[in-house]
Amino acid sequence: MSSMEQTNLEQKAASLHKLTEINPHDESYLRAYAEVLIQLQREARADHILDRLHKLLLKQDKTAAAEEIQALRQTVMKASQSIQFSTFLRQAGKKTSLFRRPKRLHLDEGEYLFHQDDEDGDVFLLCEGELCVWKHFPNHDQPLLVDHLKDGAIAGDIAYFYDGKRCVDVMASQPSTLLKFSSKHISRLLLEEPDLQQAWQKDAEIRRRKFILSMNAMLAALPESMRLYLAQHVEIKNQETFSVVAREGSPIESVDLVVSGLLRRIVEAHTGDSHIFTSIKPGHIYGWEASLHGHTGFSSDTNLTSLIAMEPTTLISIPMPIFQEVLELHPPLRAAVSRNIHQYVSETLSTLRNIDTIG
Repeated sequence: MSSMEQTNLEQKAASLHKLTEINPHDESYLRAYAEVLIQLQREARADHILDRLHKLLLKQDKTAAAEEIQALRQTVMKASQSIQFSTFLRQAGKKTSLFRRPKRLHLDEGEYLFHQDDEDGDVFLLCEGELCVWKHFPNHDQPLLVDHLKDGAIAGDIAYFYDGKRCVDVMASQPSTLLKFSSKHISRLLLEEPDLQQAWQKDAEIRRRKFILSMNAMLAALPESMRLYLAQHVEIKNQETFSVVAREGSPIESVDLVVSGLLRRIVEAHTGDSHIFTSIKPGHIYGWEASLHGHTGFSSDTNLTSLIAMEPTTLISIPMPIFQEVLELHPPLRAAVSRNIHQYVSETLSTLRNIDTIG
């Protein structure tokens, strides 16, 4: 898409957004707005608009039209979730060695395909059935359900691209049939198809980031499609020991999740002395305190404390506009953030006053 086409679509989307706000029950505006959002690859927002349209049509007893919209929703989200296997199949079909004797696997309900931390780079195609994906995180006692895989999905490719180590458990949630492709055959295919490798690896990385986002309880509660949307826009940051991650008074431009390592909030008293306020461990996020300032009475868009990495630390950073968009699309997250903001602001301001008094 050219920059001119992008600009025109952005303008059209802005115009249709206003029209849907003024005319919330107009089917044509909702449909047109969703179509433009799909062209802009904003699938999560498009799904939100299509959901509104679907409910509107049901209220009007337009069952056939509602079913059409629901089918469109499924198509849109499926297209955004992973690389289409038809592309892989079309390319792999040229390499007959992949299909001479493909190993066919049958899993009973409750049977595992592989476990987290297994060392194996083979890739699997789900032909029939359903798989559920679980991930173990250091800050959770029990594994978290982070994904479901349907017919045509690929499993195991993340390990293939990341040193052959499984990052999740995959279990059959119903009787399932799969085809197994050895890492050797996949490597042969991708060596001759570099464009396919680039697209596939990018898709695997996005899904890996989606799993990482599930480390945080609030983000793990998001629908899978919204975690995927966040994963498409995040940035991975690595901080060295004693590096300054954020300075007191600096603008808050993102919501960051600590993946590994340790951060500490440092508060400076008016005397110039520094005090350790609190620690931020893996699985916790910061920056969210600025995401709803207009609705909580808390108007600060800047850090109240400095953040220091106490050891090598990896962060996953969500741009603030993207996080705020998801808040708008998912009211339960908005409510959870609102509750936590009030508590955070009260405790932080109280601590700052006490430190200044001591100083």
